[in-house]
Amino acid sequence: MKRILCLSLILILLAGASLAQGTSKSSYAGVGAYSVLFMYDNSDMDETFGGYSITGGHAFSANFAARGHLYFTTHEDDSDLEINGYDIQAMLGGGLAGQGFKYYLLGGYFSESTDVSLGAATVSADFTGMMFGFGIGYTWESVTLDWWGSVRNSSDWDDFMDTISAETLDYQHGAGGLSLGFRF
Repeated sequence: MKRILCLSLILILLAGASLAQGTSKSSYAGVGAYSVLFMYDNSDMDETFGGYSITGGHAFSANFAARGHLYFTTHEDDSDLEINGYDIQAMLGGGLAGQGFKYYLLGGYFSESTDVSLGAATVSADFTGMMFGFGIGYTWESVTLDWWGSVRNSSDWDDFMDTISAETLDYQHGAGGLSLGFRF
């Protein structure tokens, strides 16, 4: 609930900033598909969590924008496993403020949590870290579409995996999404 309130506050502030600028549509809010991935180096057991996100953002110029996602994902094979969280991204690129094609590099911060059942006990854990990636999209007068991908710092996940697994696993942690937003 705290995350929803934080995202709502951010969206309200972005809407106010957009209205203060006049008629330019620099802010957006929308929904999308969101994936969290664990890609293991030495096996075929890659883990994929998929779900939905609520997103909002603001283009400060043609070359700089910021956005956030509030996401809710479940494991592709076990619906009892969930990863839910939020991320905040800064984007540097081209075409971020007008209509037409856009491209960007992104950097940001994520915070997510999960509950894992280990026999009769359930372990809850929180994870945070930095992320880096890229994205492309297209913006029309009232709608924006984005596709992006990122790699994430996995040190919190490494510590968690060491506590629940007897073997050390080498993997990469990433996330990505496809979102559709309405500009205002």
